[in-house]
Amino acid sequence: MESLQRRSRLTKNVRYTRNQKALHADAKAWLDNPGNAEKMLSHQESESGHGRKDTRAATVSRDIGPLQDAHRWPGLAAIGKIESVRVSEGRTQTKTRYCIMSRKMSPEDFLKAVRSHWAIENRLHWVLDVQMREDDLRNRVGHGPVNFAAVRRLVVNLANLQDDKLSFRRRLLRTAQVPEYRLEIIANAAKIAETF
Repeated sequence: MESLQRRSRLTKNVRYTRNQKALHADAKAWLDNPGNAEKMLSHQESESGHGRKDTRAATVSRDIGPLQDAHRWPGLAAIGKIESVRVSEGRTQTKTRYCIMSRKMSPEDFLKAVRSHWAIENRLHWVLDVQMREDDLRNRVGHGPVNFAAVRRLVVNLANLQDDKLSFRRRLLRTAQVPEYRLEIIANAAKIAETF
């Protein structure tokens, strides 16, 4: 639980710059400028599996006084970039993402924050899209879509709190069919909520 809370705190400290065009351009220019190399820290990780090789390099610059002065972004503490290279079936894909941080963190923590953000996003959206068929739903009027989305996310979170060997799909089916299992899920969530 501690590592999950730590990852959550790290993820909250990182934001992507692509929707802030001026800040994105300045962060990119700063991080790609070889003259700023002494102001940066770097870390690289590689892993292989499933027929592909992934390499990720994280670069963090904490000494960003000129950017802070130019943009006056509240809480801006550091900037960073992630360069990802994936080699799969003879093809190479490269992606570079630029981020701002509200906390000065090491390149290792920055890389973990970005990776856990995407792991959480991918896991949640896969469950919502594939298991709960969210894309097929037709409620699009008033507050219905927002309310049902909140209920679906609550269901996903409650089902994921269960410590049994059932798949998510089987948990949903069992919850619909066995009233005692529904009560067990709610009781388990209440127990966990008491610990906070």
